[in-house]
Amino acid sequence: MRPATATAADELASHQEASSSAAGERLNAAEIHLDRIEKSKREFTSRKEQFTTLLSGLPDAAQASPGAEFAGSVDDGRTAAVAARQRMTDENSRLAQAQETLTAAIDKLRRTSGDFPKISGPVKDRVMHDAPDVLGRNALGLATQLRLRASTLEGELAAIAKDQGILADSLAGVVRDSMETLAKAERSSRMGTAPGAWADRKVLRIGFERPDDGVLHAYAERVIDRVIQKGLMPEGMPLLKEAVREAAGPGGFTVRVLKPTEDTTPVTEDISRLAKWSGGEKLTVCVAL
Repeated sequence: MRPATATAADELASHQEASSSAAGERLNAAEIHLDRIEKSKREFTSRKEQFTTLLSGLPDAAQASPGAEFAGSVDDGRTAAVAARQRMTDENSRLAQAQETLTAAIDKLRRTSGDFPKISGPVKDRVMHDAPDVLGRNALGLATQLRLRASTLEGELAAIAKDQGILADSLAGVVRDSMETLAKAERSSRMGTAPGAWADRKVLRIGFERPDDGVLHAYAERVIDRVIQKGLMPEGMPLLKEAVREAAGPGGFTVRVLKPTEDTTPVTEDISRLAKWSGGEKLTVCVAL
């Protein structure tokens, strides 16, 4: 719309000039604001790149706790990243040590289990065949089961030890009686009424070390332990013979027999020589005994 008068034209020009000036001011303000936005954008981009670099090697942010937002500066982030990496290094070192300890413990446990091939069961099967990480996760439960099994075995061993002690007491008593029988055999072989050089001589001389009654039990236990370790079933006479030999000590027994000769001086020989005597000498000794 064109102004009708000069005054109206002046007013319109003044109004347009004011509008243009206001628009220029708004444009300047917008440009300043855009510069600020661009500067902020560059700063944010730089901070993003710096934080991205700092996050390199750290756990994924998705694994962090919800709401774990970092609000510090780049320098704060740098310090936090260094501390986080150090913690990760320390934790990895402890993890490696724990894994080595677990592996060594499992190896030792399996070697120990291998020392008892006759013992079987689900717990031993798991110990021998489960993977180390599975054993590690279930160690507490397996330990509880093993303690219960150990308690049962200890009770059984205590009962066996008690029975073995009773057997050792009985065997020690029989050994004592057997040694007394041997000593009595020597005393009873005295030829009190024999004529000549045989008069008052002993047909048998049995020499052995007779231990005190207090240690006979220990000798009997030693023999029983050897028999059990060999996996044998203890039998009466063989067990008694072994126990008597054990109780006699390293010197064992020496048995000498009076040889029937016409010599004026009686002669005794080791009993092993008896097999080489003549038939008459053997018969004489047997009759004398």
